[in-house]
Amino acid sequence: MNLKNKSDKKLLELYNSSKNECYFKEIVQRYYSKLYNISYTILKNSHDAQDVVQIVFFKLFKQSKKCKDNNVGGWLYKITRNASVDIIRIYVRKRNKENSFFIEKNDIIKNSYREIENKNEKERKLDLVNYPDTKDVGA
Repeated sequence: MNLKNKSDKKLLELYNSSKNECYFKEIVQRYYSKLYNISYTILKNSHDAQDVVQIVFFKLFKQSKKCKDNNVGGWLYKITRNASVDIIRIYVRKRNKENSFFIEKNDIIKNSYREIENKNEKERKLDLVNYPDTKDVGA
């Protein structure tokens, strides 16, 4: 059966009516490298780009009956771009969360040292008596 001449929309229709994987495989073969290149251009990471393409084809598989768009390639491109940008957002949020943790931790340490430095000798000796584990701090 020659599937090369069939439109993407027709392949999806045939897949939905027959559940024959060869129709879906043809769409994957047509678009895998294009979608990978789009995702890789955005992410600059091969593994993430491969993951995005798998996500996109999984979405197509799940939503193939809902896909009323005549331009299946355009739909795939849009989903690929959005999924790639979502990956970047996840990385940025994660990095910002990690950075804020270290900034808070460093601020706490700096403030603690400032408090120790601002105490007079008598207050420091009281701290050493009350908190013997901190003998090295501020000395």
